[in-house]
Amino acid sequence: GDIPDILNHTGYLVAPSSPDQLAAKIEWIFQNLEEANDRGLQARKRCVEFYSIDAMATILSGVIATL
Repeated sequence: GDIPDILNHTGYLVAPSSPDQLAAKIEWIFQNLEEANDRGLQARKRCVEFYSIDAMATILSGVIATL
């Protein structure tokens, strides 16, 4: 799917149906809170920049203008 592209290294991914990987990643996050919080801030910035209503409106207005 598009999730890796959407996250662009600002989040954490584990394989589907892998509770051991998920548990390990959650444990890592709690052991590295500063880095995890920094990634969270980067993810928020990325979402606002590329996926907010304002960002989507800009993209869609360009598409609609070509119709």
